[in-house]
Amino acid sequence: MNRILNMPPTTSTGASQADLGDLTRVIAITSGKGGVGKTNITSNLAIELAARGARVCIFDADTSLANINVLMGLSPQYTIEDLLSGEKGIDDIILDGPKGIKIVPAASGIAECADLDRDQQQILVAALAELEKRFDYILIDTAAGIGDNVLSFIKSAQSAIVVISPEPTSLTDAFALIRMLKRQHYEQPIHVLVNMVMNYTNSMDVFNRFEAATQKYLHVKVHYLGYIPDDVNIKESVASQTPVTLRNPDSLASRCFGTLAEVLGKQLQNDASPSGFSRFWKEQVESKASQETREREQVPPTGATTGDGPGPRESNEASPPRKEAHIDSERIEAWFEEGQPSREQAREVLLTLLDAYARQFNESLLEPEILTQYFAEQGNLPEADFRDVIYALEALFEKHYEHPLRSLESRIMKLVADIGGDQSLIGELIRQLKESCGEQLCNEMLRSPTEFHRAVRDSDLDEESLAYLMDGIRSVYEERYGVPADGDDSELEHIRALVKRLDQQEALLDSSLAELHRYIEQYLKDAPAP
Repeated sequence: MNRILNMPPTTSTGASQADLGDLTRVIAITSGKGGVGKTNITSNLAIELAARGARVCIFDADTSLANINVLMGLSPQYTIEDLLSGEKGIDDIILDGPKGIKIVPAASGIAECADLDRDQQQILVAALAELEKRFDYILIDTAAGIGDNVLSFIKSAQSAIVVISPEPTSLTDAFALIRMLKRQHYEQPIHVLVNMVMNYTNSMDVFNRFEAATQKYLHVKVHYLGYIPDDVNIKESVASQTPVTLRNPDSLASRCFGTLAEVLGKQLQNDASPSGFSRFWKEQVESKASQETREREQVPPTGATTGDGPGPRESNEASPPRKEAHIDSERIEAWFEEGQPSREQAREVLLTLLDAYARQFNESLLEPEILTQYFAEQGNLPEADFRDVIYALEALFEKHYEHPLRSLESRIMKLVADIGGDQSLIGELIRQLKESCGEQLCNEMLRSPTEFHRAVRDSDLDEESLAYLMDGIRSVYEERYGVPADGDDSELEHIRALVKRLDQQEALLDSSLAELHRYIEQYLKDAPAP
């Protein structure tokens, strides 16, 4: 893998990390969906970084699963919740992992840091700042998906590693994750690690497809970081709760994790930007506090007056209900027409609104009736684009439900309608059907005596050639079974009888094709004009 990535081989375990300086590298390891090996990658990468002399801390931000301690066979006595309550300090909750790595377990509570009271907020920010002082690397193991919790942790890091696999849903969910990051103006480097692949070539195929989609539709540049093979040793290590880099250090997966640590150190070596982990969460806390202050100032107290309005209300008089915020759709439309946004800007606004609607009301605006009405009104939609939409939807249907959208009969009738009464095309259709069936029969030619006899019949052999074929068959028989074949003419007569019978079947087939021809002509004649 070093050769593939154009990197010199490593000869010293500490050399690659020696030039990192005093800056802490905060890296968010994330994925669009679960089950792609994100947590396993985090734990093994941390071990390999530590083996090269780095001080490494894993921050478990997967509040729903907290699998880091499970993969390493550890049982945390305290979590960050005990830290926030003031009962324990940061040193009390940190776990000691293999190779000297440290783990902040089950970081539940930090996702809601803006909802903590002032004392808890100060404890949290101080703890994060302390972690930045102690470690060369802080690896944030985020939850899967595109929730606000995940996005906040990614934005708090200096860079992100998005883990993908060859599975289509992994690629689509990772694409959605990067799309959400772009909408929130994320500008840090995004590295892609391809997991569960056969080899480097396979990983590049997966990455190239993913990169092409992010470039074309999001205009976001992602960077290939490396790959981890689909190694059986990984599955065994997970079952034994021992990271593969410790259980099978000479396995292919372990060597790839080692190279990944080297690559990461090389790529971050020139990054002189200071960590903003604690600063990000401090700003989040301050922003939330400022917003609450503004909201309190904007809501007048009960009984207050504004301007020259009437005096205070009686204490038993109910206050009028607050008016709901009104969204001026005309202003949005005017922005599209007069503001002349770019295609990318307009698309981003619309997709953001669609996503917000779906999250708020748990339903999609892209219902069949709405889509049908939209395309019906788009008279200027190019034919090729319309066709591509239909083909794409049919392909998604077949992939999801594992059967074609249309029945065989409906597809045949559509094909007949597309011919449009052209006699030459009808004749070509029948000829191709016959040829196609014939090619399929050839694949089955030697699987039964009947098919072999049919092949002999279709070859138009004369009597002399047929006799020569029989001699060859007898020779094969004698060679295989060591005894001469029956030398009389009974077998030849049997073949001739079969050929005659097959000729009759051919006549029936021709009759059926002629009947199909008449049916097609009659259908086209009776079909209503478009």
